[in-house]
Amino acid sequence: MIGCLMVDHPTVSPLSKCKMLRASFYAEDYEIEVLSQARVMVIVYNADQYDIWQAAGMFEAAGIKTGYGFAQSKGEAIADALKHLENDMHEEIVPQV
Repeated sequence: MIGCLMVDHPTVSPLSKCKMLRASFYAEDYEIEVLSQARVMVIVYNADQYDIWQAAGMFEAAGIKTGYGFAQSKGEAIADALKHLENDMHEEIVPQV
């Protein structure tokens, strides 16, 4: 299974986010990609869902938005993570009536 974790924060630098992701997944087979000034993602191969959820929880506790996804292919894992991230950000911006 392939896991994807996206982190998004407007003021934390991409380098800092990369370092935090490296520290979280140092023992795994992973790749990191900077998507924008605000957004960085990590792809973890042979991912343990618990490890990704734990990292997502730590980032969220620090005020950094996250999205995570799991699939058999890299593209599907990225799409799932992006969906979760965008839904989370939309819910915060748009008040529920």
